[in-house]
Amino acid sequence: MTQKDNRFDESVSLESENLQLQLEALIFSSSQGISLNEIKKILKIENSIIIKNLIKQINQIYIKNNSVLRISFDGKKFRHELLDSLLDHPIIQPFTAGSDMSLSQIKTLAFVAYNQPVEFQDIVDFVGRGSKKALENLVHRNFLSFYIEKYTILNEKGKEKIIRVKIFKTTDRFAEYFHLPNDIPSIQQCFEKILE
Repeated sequence: MTQKDNRFDESVSLESENLQLQLEALIFSSSQGISLNEIKKILKIENSIIIKNLIKQINQIYIKNNSVLRISFDGKKFRHELLDSLLDHPIIQPFTAGSDMSLSQIKTLAFVAYNQPVEFQDIVDFVGRGSKKALENLVHRNFLSFYIEKYTILNEKGKEKIIRVKIFKTTDRFAEYFHLPNDIPSIQQCFEKILE
């Protein structure tokens, strides 16, 4: 190998390492996670395989260094998370669940968890200002889902009118993230204190 080839290899290695650091920083700084398409756009990388390989390399470095962090993928977004074995630790758990949420998001999530299934207007009435944005964010993060109920009512002229109402409930991801059993009575019991 010539000296020129050696410098080229070092340059490629440095570029790959720099890209890996940028990717790691990007995922770390996105508190709500970041999609593959968002990463491709921000880092100007067209090939998804390159990004997936870099994430695999980052996780291998974490494992090699006995790090408590991993980059996970929930089917939609990549995010930094603590090792599952640490999430249930009694010292760590109170600091992790919901730590990246605003007060209106926590209040909205608690209200839905406790009252589910619950209508959109009931949430707005209880939570008040910020509830619409909070709901949007919580659905985006896959903590809440909704379906549409159709009701027939009489308008002021006595004619039938169909209205559509969004009904919200928690998801499997919600129960998994907060380490809760995925049944409504258990969830309600956990959230009673928040709503008082």
